[in-house]
Amino acid sequence: MDKKTKNIAWIIAIAMIIAVLYTESSCQSGLSKNHFDNNDTHTLDGSFTDKYWVLTDFKAEPGIDWDIDGEIETDILAKLDPCDKDDAIIFRNDNKIYRHLGSDKCDEEEEVEKENGTWKYMPSTKELTMTDDQQKARVYVVAATNANTLVLHHYLDGSDGRHLLTATYKIK
Repeated sequence: MDKKTKNIAWIIAIAMIIAVLYTESSCQSGLSKNHFDNNDTHTLDGSFTDKYWVLTDFKAEPGIDWDIDGEIETDILAKLDPCDKDDAIIFRNDNKIYRHLGSDKCDEEEEVEKENGTWKYMPSTKELTMTDDQQKARVYVVAATNANTLVLHHYLDGSDGRHLLTATYKIK
């Protein structure tokens, strides 16, 4: 995967997290709001800020041709480069998002940690809005969270329909 594709994949992963935290009430077509209401979902029981979160699972439902190779994938994490799998994201208390690139770097010249945008969370709707460094805002719904896990939902509209992306993060 080239650098541009990696950056797009990372932006989509971040956007998915934000959408999961923010889109429960704004994305009503396709899958309904009740799609998120199940026994595995619970209220925000702790702060997700100032913690390093590492992506541990990334799924698409229905599957999608993530890497444009003609094959439909549901396990998106498996399609990411190893150098991206140890990256972490942190939501700072000052509403800035930072990306920590981990020990396995894709490019030796990359900074260890860099600012990657801003965030805003609405507890009443579980909506997390992330704005990237190009000022593009994405909304996510926080599907579940506890002291060690953060699960975000995001919708991706493609030429083949709407896909629900689910990203699971664990504390680094």
